[in-house]
Amino acid sequence: MSNLIKRFSIPALLNHIKEYWFLVTIVISTMGSIFYMLVFQVTPFDKYYEIKHRREQVEFHNLIGYSLLEKGHYKSAKTEFERAIDLISIDYDSLNGRYLSELFLAMESPDWNPSIGLTIQSFVKELQTTEDKKLSHIVEKYLGDLNYRIGNYNDTKLHYEKSLSLKQNYIDALFSYGWFNYEGIPDLKKMEQLFDKMAKADIYDCRGFHGLGYALYMQAIKEKDLKHRDELIAKAFEQSYTASRLIINQLNLVMDFGEIARATNPELSIEFHKWGLQILDDPVNNQLPQNASSFGVQLLTRDGYRSLETSSDKRVWINYQLALDYLSLYKKEKKPEHFKLHDNYLNEAKSLDQKNDFVAIYEDQLEILKILTPD
Repeated sequence: MSNLIKRFSIPALLNHIKEYWFLVTIVISTMGSIFYMLVFQVTPFDKYYEIKHRREQVEFHNLIGYSLLEKGHYKSAKTEFERAIDLISIDYDSLNGRYLSELFLAMESPDWNPSIGLTIQSFVKELQTTEDKKLSHIVEKYLGDLNYRIGNYNDTKLHYEKSLSLKQNYIDALFSYGWFNYEGIPDLKKMEQLFDKMAKADIYDCRGFHGLGYALYMQAIKEKDLKHRDELIAKAFEQSYTASRLIINQLNLVMDFGEIARATNPELSIEFHKWGLQILDDPVNNQLPQNASSFGVQLLTRDGYRSLETSSDKRVWINYQLALDYLSLYKKEKKPEHFKLHDNYLNEAKSLDQKNDFVAIYEDQLEILKILTPD
């Protein structure tokens, strides 16, 4: 027994390791190489530059993915993360990015279940514990959206504020928080501030100009002081003018830009609304998800809401808007042909709107035109 103990004592083992150090080194090196190959999915036949190129491609796709995710383009972001995962399947930046993209996309689905969002809420928060905190602002934005959907407005505000405190120019958070201040807890000045930041952060994203223009437009409608009202509607028009230089194929944005411009520049309003008809008549643009879905039109001078379900409904809406555009142009230039065009578009709209489902939109906008362009 004593011989056995001596044989396997620490000094004896160290002596054996010393004698067979070369073999021990080879074994450890081999095990390390196998571990590296399993983790990073490489083989001894891979060349160094190929491995390096793969890592660079993953970083490239992740960079684009997170940029798209921060702008609210969740589907495109997911595609970039999946390209990165195809190159290295265990890259955690890619996996986390895809997971967050899927969470945002799921919330847009008509069969989204809020109980699922609440169930995973605590697990999503764990993503904020990452060492570099680079996901924290996105997680806070998701939690803001989640609470908005279930009607927890106070928590919504807290999460959006937290998200923007972590990243001030976070486009998607500015966008969602901006509309929250219109539809959730109304605050038109706050809405204006948020969309002003968004418009300055990305001069090619028409959503910033749209939100800013609409915030100013709504303030102008409510303003009693004529001078200040004119200043507000002029600033609102500037957003429509800036957006007119961009290519916009989203019907509701085009229509709003036209509505905002009507009192100041009816010619531009006509351009926008005729572009709306072209979108409706284009077989590709008309079938885009954002155009094919139903639209809700909130009446602004009275209680009421109209839902536009079909292309025919939307055509009625556009014709009513064009009638008002030409009425505004008639008030500006006093040319009889413009009043005749008003009558033509109004009659066209009424012939399509046989049950008078949408004439309230025309009447509502007519009241606004009177407010913004008093005789």
